[in-house]
Order: sequence, then C-alpha cells, then structure tokens
Amino acid sequence: MVDTQGLMTPGSGLQNVNESWTGEASIPVLVKGWVVKRWDDRRPLIYCEALRLISPRPHIELIRSHTIDKRRLRPEENWLYYETLRQLEMTNSRLQVQLAGQTLKTRIDSLMVDVARKAQQDLKALERQGQNGKLTDEQRQRQTESIQRRLKQRTARYHEYHRRPEEFQTFVDLFQHPEAWHGELVTLRGHVRHAMSYPGDRMLFGGRTLHELWLFTDDSQNNPTVVVTPALPQDFPVGAEVVDRVTVTGCFFKRYVYSSQDVDRIAPLILAGGITWEPTVDQVQALVAEGAVPAAAPLAARARSMAKQASGDSAMVLASLILVVVLMIFWGQAQREERDRVRLRKVVNEVPVFENPMAGEPGSERFAYEDLLGSALTAGNDHRLYGDGYRTPGRNR
Repeated sequence: MVDTQGLMTPGSGLQNVNESWTGEASIPVLVKGWVVKRWDDRRPLIYCEALRLISPRPHIELIRSHTIDKRRLRPEENWLYYETLRQLEMTNSRLQVQLAGQTLKTRIDSLMVDVARKAQQDLKALERQGQNGKLTDEQRQRQTESIQRRLKQRTARYHEYHRRPEEFQTFVDLFQHPEAWHGELVTLRGHVRHAMSYPGDRMLFGGRTLHELWLFTDDSQNNPTVVVTPALPQDFPVGAEVVDRVTVTGCFFKRYVYSSQDVDRIAPLILAGGITWEPTVDQVQALVAEGAVPAAAPLAARARSMAKQASGDSAMVLASLILVVVLMIFWGQAQREERDRVRLRKVVNEVPVFENPMAGEPGSERFAYEDLLGSALTAGNDHRLYGDGYRTPGRNR
C-alpha cells in the first residue's frame, strides 16, 4: 500500500493518480519513501511524496534541478545518476532512439527560428542606422542583401538537416548549447578509443559493473563524450585501442570534468542503458589479429563464417561473369558468320544492272557486244561460253 500525492511524469509533471491510472493498466513506477507500518498486519504501508513513472524519457526537470554542471560526479548526485541509469536500462531502447530523433528535429526547428529572428533584428538595426544617417542608402542596401543571403543559406542548411538528421553536428551543438540538451535523449555515432569497467555503488546499484567509454564523433575534433552504461554488446573489445561503428542513445546528464594527461577537461556525460556496435567482418578479423577479441569468441566465429560465405559468393559471381563473357564471344562470332553468309548469298544471287538506258540499241555497249558475238559465231569459230555451271558450244547462256 502506497500513500502518495500523485504520479510524477517526465513531460507533464505531477499528476493525480486517479486521473492517470485508468482501467487496470499496469504502469511501471519507482516508489521511494518511508515505511509507516504494516497494513492489516499483512502489507507494508509506504508513504512517498510522488510515485515516479519509469518511461523511456528521462525525468528532465529532476536532472536539471539536481545536477551540478562542470563538476565531477558529486555524492549528492549519486541517487539520480543511478536511478537514471536503471530507468534507461529497463525501458525500451527503440523508443529511446525515436524520442532522441524527435528531440533532434525539434532542436533543428528552434535553431531555424532563432536564425530567422536574428536576421529580422539585424534588418531592423540597419533600418534604424539608415534613418539616423549612420549608413548611406547604398551601404544599407548592400548589408541588407548580405543578411538575406546568409539567411537563405542557413535556412537551406537546416532544411537539409531536417531531411538528413545524421548530418547535423550534434556534438558541437551539445557542447556550445548544453542548456538546450540538458536531461534530453541524444544519439551519437563514432568510435571508442578508451574503455574501462568498474563496480557501481553497492547500495544504489547493487555493486553491478559499469562501463565507461570515451566516444569520439566526426565533429568532436578529438574531444570525447564520456558514456557510462551497465551493458555492452557481446564480445565488445574493451581493451582495444580503437573500436569503430559505435552508436549510443542516452541521457545528457551534465557536462562532466575528467582527467586527461594530468589536465582536467570538460566533456558531455551521457548515461545509457546500452550501446550498439555494428562491426564489419574486416574489423572483427583485425581485432582478432591484435588479440582484442578471442579467436574462439562467437563474434569471431560469425566473422569467419561470413568471410567464407563472401569468398564463395565472390567465386560464384566471378564464374558467372566468365560464363557470360564466353557466351557473348560465341554469340558475337555466330552473328558475324551469319552476316557473312547473308552477304555471300546476296552476291551470288545478284543480277547485274546496266546503267545505260539505251542498252540493246545501235551504238550502245550491249548492241556492240551482241554484234561482235554474232560475227564470231558466223565465222564458225568454236567458242565455248560458260555460265551457271555448264557450257554450250557456240551459244550464249
């Protein structure tokens, strides 16, 4: 039995339990309070200020109110730190990715509005300077065109980010505008250069192992994001120098101070229920070669199997290409032979056509030929004229 003032939700704040609980729906909650007594000598009666809804979205207002920015993890933050980790671990990771995507698009929209507002302010300032005589009409026109051109370029860029959110420089915006992301879900992609494992708090986390990863993204310029998670993918190479193709979706808890080469640096601290690692076959084989992944690990076995399958597929594709080339050569040769036969038949069956329309008339070439032939026959010469495979003496065929 729980005596409470209401249900605390990430988005709507404190709600009346009777209004939020409808029907017999099962709602996962966190109960943290005081044991008052045993109810009916059977059930404990617990009083808590508010039940806390356990959902994929972190409790943003709690995080913003109880974290200390640009500091190491303080003892007074531990309870929220571990409760947020457990909440993200327990809830649906796919919904977390969807919520992070919605947050990113909302952020891009707000940046687009800010750019348009800033452009309007600059245009009004130019108008005032022109009225006060500080700018000539030519100068004001030139600066106005420059502002409008920049606005058009930035608007086009943000529209492209809306279409392809993965191109947005999330780390840069996270670092420059932490207040916009504080407590929100964010997705980052990159490679891990440093990983370590250590036990969590015994009372708040049961002493379970936590993993700390330094994630570098394409836009971070050698500045890491510190990721803390209780779960890693199977056969994840914690001891490897570089682990590529890592994606994390988690809560931006605060800007965190960490030590690097005896110098304190600031990095975003992301709490995540888990991470995603999608290595290629070549990457797994390289990790096996350097000893970061055991050769007997299931991941290594799958990589070997996929490599053999890819090799077999490549051999099959190559054999198919060779067969196609051979068939094309034979087909081309057959086509050439057929064209030669057709051309030969045309030559054999061709009937000579004389261009002279006066053929057969006195004075023509054909008339002279026939006259010469008649004279030869009259003279009694035994001339044999051949044609069409046989001969007839003294006669033209």
